[in-house]
Amino acid sequence: MRFDWTEYIVITAADLTAVALAAIPALLGRKWIGRKAAQVLSEIQWQHSGHLYWLASDLTWTEMQVKDGNVSKMLHGLKKSIHHATEMRLGDPLLAELRKLYEVNVGKERLSEADKAEIINRLDEIIGQAGRLAERHQGNFRPDPQT
Repeated sequence: MRFDWTEYIVITAADLTAVALAAIPALLGRKWIGRKAAQVLSEIQWQHSGHLYWLASDLTWTEMQVKDGNVSKMLHGLKKSIHHATEMRLGDPLLAELRKLYEVNVGKERLSEADKAEIINRLDEIIGQAGRLAERHQGNFRPDPQT
């Protein structure tokens, strides 16, 4: 098997982007989550931190596949994201939205530009939801360093 530099670079970029995106929800504020989050927070398996990391990574990687129009890899990324969200018990609406994205796109051979924009928008929202849940769970979370 030959080493594929392109795939290595794409995966590494996705991982680095996922880490960077984990900080973005902090900039959006905490009020968006609302009361539903309080219920969800108590059920989430936060000790499964690896799943949280890979959820963010896989969602970012999936966005890259959407931009490239690679439906099969996008669906693979969605399946992996559903797995990580399920293992963490993230629940609805996040998990329902991931499943819906998968189900709506499972039969497609290609994505229109409108499809791409819609899917990326929904993935960004899911990433934001996951980040805000993590912030809320960490009571002492500060989005910025103290000066």
